Amino acid sequence: MELAIEEINKNNELDKFLLKLVVADDYNTLDKSDQAEESANLLVGYQNMTAVVGHYSSQATLEAGEIYREHQIPFISPTSTLPNLTAENEWGFGMMADDYQQSLFLANYVIHGLTRKKVAVLHSDNPYGRSLQEFFVEELEINGISPTMTVEIGHATLKSDELLERIGEFSDAEVIFLA
Repeated sequence: MELAIEEINKNNELDKFLLKLVVADDYNTLDKSDQAEESANLLVGYQNMTAVVGHYSSQATLEAGEIYREHQIPFISPTSTLPNLTAENEWGFGMMADDYQQSLFLANYVIHGLTRKKVAVLHSDNPYGRSLQEFFVEELEINGISPTMTVEIGHATLKSDELLERIGEFSDAEVIFLA
């Protein structure tokens, strides 16, 4: 990004305007969720802030997005996928297919591409995992398929030995959807 900004400024591509890169660390973790708001407040405090590129996780983008909306600063998230990031915030833009689009594609691939009907779902207990799981299962059910089982795993409490003990429960599944 620094190289692109340097090139744009050097070539005077924006006439009288110069771009400046400002970096704020939101730590991209669920453990420090208030850091996304703090970094957003830092960024909107800069005079002439034009736009924001970031955040990485959907949760951080949701939290920071409200601040950008209040200050009418457009933001684009290269990796966040929750549908309401852009649907409910006119100042937010995404670059990736959202959870609905990804889940719709994957469910139809399992059903029509792989021609499988025994599907188990294993998902994390965060907004990303729940969103993917919800849309994936919804599309399965529209096509007359119910998951053989659905398991939610807490990221803070996940222990690999516990997961290994439960893996046998998935033996009836032809496909395991991980979200």
